Amino acid sequence: MKNNNNRHAALASLAGAAMALPAINVQAASVADNFQIGVRHHAYQEEGIDSNKLQQGSAGERYDIDVNQFQLIAPLSDSFQLDVNYQVEKMSGASPYFTQKNADGQVVQVMSGASIEDTRKDSSAKLTYVADNYSLAAVIARSTEDDYESSSYGIELSYELADKLTTLNLAADQSQDEISPTFGVTSPSVNFAEKDSWSVYAGLTRVLNKNMQLQVGLGLIDKSGFLSDPYKIVVPGSGQAASFVDTRPTERQATTLSTRLRYFIPEVNAALHADYRYYDDDWQINSHTFELAWYQNLADSWQVVPSLRFYSQSQAYFYENFYEVARSDGLQSTDYRLSSYGAITLGLNLYKQIGNWRLTAGYQTYNSDESYALDSGEGSVGLIDFDMLSLGFDVKF
Repeated sequence: MKNNNNRHAALASLAGAAMALPAINVQAASVADNFQIGVRHHAYQEEGIDSNKLQQGSAGERYDIDVNQFQLIAPLSDSFQLDVNYQVEKMSGASPYFTQKNADGQVVQVMSGASIEDTRKDSSAKLTYVADNYSLAAVIARSTEDDYESSSYGIELSYELADKLTTLNLAADQSQDEISPTFGVTSPSVNFAEKDSWSVYAGLTRVLNKNMQLQVGLGLIDKSGFLSDPYKIVVPGSGQAASFVDTRPTERQATTLSTRLRYFIPEVNAALHADYRYYDDDWQINSHTFELAWYQNLADSWQVVPSLRFYSQSQAYFYENFYEVARSDGLQSTDYRLSSYGAITLGLNLYKQIGNWRLTAGYQTYNSDESYALDSGEGSVGLIDFDMLSLGFDVKF
């Protein structure tokens, strides 16, 4: 059985951020002075579910994932630059399957069994054209798994105003996904399905003074097609049908608002990064993400970066930890990712510059709990905690 149709959002976000440069674009993009190669390895491990939240006899072990990332930045001329990214994730472990009540009437989690193994491969290429006061980029991306294929296309525009202090950013992308579930421990609810997605983003970056810059942005996201999990089922209370398949709406529209503040403090040779993102969709999920990072420059080209991330979301309107009775609209899901919960991530990254080489090492620990949520709602017995260790380097030549 595979269960990667709905990718681990936390892992995707954190691993992706590990390859990103720490600053945001203040001006229209410029072509890099040198070729650059970046390599990262992430070892991700989820903690097992507590035995008091598990059905008796069900193992609580979850995912272990190894992620290898490669990035090439290639200046082709004074006006063109090519960025190439490639990522491989090797996954193994178990996933939450359904919930039910035990003999004491307590809702407990039933796992799929430690039989999930899969390899995910992501690749993307971005070609950027840079002029005096604007840049234009085209992006293509491809992702494949045993049971999932995705292709996406995008365009990005940055335009610097005449004051040289303000930059406008526009971006849009569109993707098509094909889902071909494989048989294993469970029988999937569909043999083949499709999903279409598009998003647009508009942002403004403003230099407030020589040490401070602010970015604000608005995003719109639309998804349609098969948005359910083909491997999960819902087992309702007594007197109901034996089980239902995970069933979600076939449309999902979302809006995001984001702000990013970068403040350099010359007295201590450090920079504060403060980010906030608000998300709201028509499944009645809204979320808040707060991120703080302190980039401290030290002697001998060392840099240390402690970070804190807080996330909170409300539950989807059709989500329940356990269904005593089926909903009249036919929608149902016990997926923990649709529940009400909050999460705290603590991180520490170290960087060392040696000539043209920049070495990096990092550690992040993620803890989630329904009590952390800012909005009251129904939690889940399947929430995850995980740790991730990262190592890598960047080299210019």
